[in-house]
Amino acid sequence: MPVRCTPALRHILLALSLAALPLALPKLLPPAAAAETVGDLFMVRDVAVDVTAASATAARDQGIQEGQRRAWAMLVDRLTPAGTTAPTLPAEELGRMVEAFQVQEERTSAVRYLGRLAVRFNPTAVRAALRNRGVAFTEIRSKPLVLLPVDQTSGQPVLWQGETGWRTAWGEVDAAGGLVPLLLPMGDAQDVSAVDAATALAGDPAQMQALAEKYRAGGVVVTVLGPQNVSSTIHRDGGSPETFTSPVPAGRETALEAAALTVMGAIDDAWAKANIVQGGAVRTLAVTVPLADMGEWVEVRKRLSQVPTVTGSRVISLSRGKADLELTYQGDESLLRTALAQQDLGLSTGGGTPTLRYEGRRPTSAGTAPAAETGTAEPSATPAQAPATGR
Repeated sequence: MPVRCTPALRHILLALSLAALPLALPKLLPPAAAAETVGDLFMVRDVAVDVTAASATAARDQGIQEGQRRAWAMLVDRLTPAGTTAPTLPAEELGRMVEAFQVQEERTSAVRYLGRLAVRFNPTAVRAALRNRGVAFTEIRSKPLVLLPVDQTSGQPVLWQGETGWRTAWGEVDAAGGLVPLLLPMGDAQDVSAVDAATALAGDPAQMQALAEKYRAGGVVVTVLGPQNVSSTIHRDGGSPETFTSPVPAGRETALEAAALTVMGAIDDAWAKANIVQGGAVRTLAVTVPLADMGEWVEVRKRLSQVPTVTGSRVISLSRGKADLELTYQGDESLLRTALAQQDLGLSTGGGTPTLRYEGRRPTSAGTAPAAETGTAEPSATPAQAPATGR
């Protein structure tokens, strides 16, 4: 006989669907895996709840609902510039948007529930909810940045010598989950010899680039903890350094984690402001993709599927040495170029037909060059191949 899905049963099913996922990313990642292990943009972790009700069961149910509301506000804060207020959603709509959740920690008494939750939202539902309410947002994600936490509270800058409180604080936050994922380097012999505290403070471009390349990142951010504030400088590939200052809250242990979160928020906010995708009509662009072999074609298709502003891709022709595509996308061409660049896809529109070129590490060849298929047309493919329509 059919089983009625009560709210309590739904909570259990959602929790089970997420139970196999890790609570947090490894704090230290080998270079080969670092850039591929950034957090899920639509996963919100460490949502704290404290609810008192008539019974432990009622407190837990209310706590989970409150956690979902807080997670929604945290997600909107992540995807929008500072000052944007998360729209209030009916409980039923919010419940449908939650794809899964996990209890990271919980304590209960006869009438009280204290917990820390991780909530994963459905990306399609989030996009629809924000667009329907006229909220401008972005899901264009920056390439990861390698994080160098320098402790200068005692006057002498310390980077690698021991586990400083500043480095430890960064290991306790979800630094890889935002619009600009931050990666803690391993601090192995190669790292130590390549960049010391003085070099990090000086921001030597060649050494910053070498460290970023080792971890397959888009640049380096140096965060310098002083007695009263944190000075952070972002060194992106091909760009000028960006520096800003953040305060350090009162206290020490929790203050350092709060300071790290403040720095993350400032970095994400600057990125969000520069890459907001306004609603409006979807645009199209015909591009030519030069190809060395089938491996490069597969890599281009895979990376196109990970560009959030590209809503569809249609193959006009495929022959030896090149492919002709028609892209549909949201936002203007400048934002499209930025979004493609985060996936190592360079868009050149000067003179003649625009060219889309893979600029990343050489993919493993899957064999010979693509066989000629001139004249074939292909609808927007599945996410495993190219972006699906209907974002």
